[in-house]
Amino acid sequence: MVTAVIGAQWGDEGKGKIVDYLSANADYVVRFHGGAGAGHTIVNDKGIIKLHQIPCGIFHKNAKVVVANGVVIDPKGLLEEIAQLEKLGIKMKGRLFISPRAHVVHHYHKVLDGIFDDAKGDYKTASTKRGNGPVHADKVSYYGIKLYDLLDRKIFHRKLSEVLQVKNRIIKEFGAPQLDHGQMLEEYLVYGKKLKPYLANTFEVLNKAIDKGQNVLFEGAHGVFLDVDWGTYPYVTASSILPSNIGAGAGVNPQKLNRVIGVAKVYVTRVDTGACPMPTEIKGKIADDLRTKANEFGATTGRPRRIGWLDLVQLRFARKLCGITDLAIIKADILSGFRQVKACTAYRYKGKIVDYLDIDTENLRKVVPVYKEFAGWEGDFSKVRKFADLPKNLRNYLGFIEKFVGVPVKTVSVGPRKEETIVR
Repeated sequence: MVTAVIGAQWGDEGKGKIVDYLSANADYVVRFHGGAGAGHTIVNDKGIIKLHQIPCGIFHKNAKVVVANGVVIDPKGLLEEIAQLEKLGIKMKGRLFISPRAHVVHHYHKVLDGIFDDAKGDYKTASTKRGNGPVHADKVSYYGIKLYDLLDRKIFHRKLSEVLQVKNRIIKEFGAPQLDHGQMLEEYLVYGKKLKPYLANTFEVLNKAIDKGQNVLFEGAHGVFLDVDWGTYPYVTASSILPSNIGAGAGVNPQKLNRVIGVAKVYVTRVDTGACPMPTEIKGKIADDLRTKANEFGATTGRPRRIGWLDLVQLRFARKLCGITDLAIIKADILSGFRQVKACTAYRYKGKIVDYLDIDTENLRKVVPVYKEFAGWEGDFSKVRKFADLPKNLRNYLGFIEKFVGVPVKTVSVGPRKEETIVR
């Protein structure tokens, strides 16, 4: 099987748990896009672990993990993650494979990330300040530096000199301290030397594995509505999140995919300054209580997440765009105790029913959600392992999601731990 796990909302859906669960039967687990700005939280016998660049499958000793060419790599953070996992007793050598074609995040990317976002004032994109946007901009403007450049002093010296001529002028204009070429040169050459044992031709690694019939699991970061082309631009990330991007980001033809799992919470969240439109947002006590109960704070930034009722218009579009074959519904336990829950089934704009693509991001602020109300469910069902044993009202709610979106709900999460999962 070749499987992709994709966030079907604005990220933070719980992809890490689903990937961790599926990794028990995976030969390879792969990151194919994004960077250190994405955070996946894993809860297991080693504690609560937050990973930013290494795939979640690393906790399963039979799985190898790949950081493919489409990922932008913060080498300092990646080495810290490797050290953290080794302290937990996780073997990394021979299990972690990194593409030398991956672009590198440098100090100037992080500095510029903050400068560019702050310049937007009230309309900030709420960047994580990890340099994700600027490094992708350099990638397409031919100023990018790849991992294999860090292995050659002469080449890296030349490329860094070219880049800093431009970056330091911009940084100086905004009053930030300029970066020292010599210091950065030596620092990043060390990073290259330390990461060299993990570098591999990941194109060959993955395609050989697939040709042998091994199980390969692609771990998406972020969510569909943060996609740079199809999301709520400009309040998005810098890369393409779609499973079709596996071709560009990992060198695997997306036609080889057997299954695309769309991960969604029973409600929606997003982390930003409030500038991005969020049609089903809830404010006040309900949102505050739900946020606290579900610990809805960013895994990377720690920022409180905005809360909203489930947006089925959004979820149906994600299914069509990504070719989602089935859904994994997360945090069904969190809404336990609510007398009534809602799901948005349509947007109304200027008196007319519209779909997601009928209007642009700015006018998405003006839509009025049309809700269908459902009777709530109660009780602690974290030990339930059969779909038929879930509360009837929850099963009715999930059944409506299936019918509206057009694909089955095959996975239901009833708690944060890997074993607290129902698979139909």
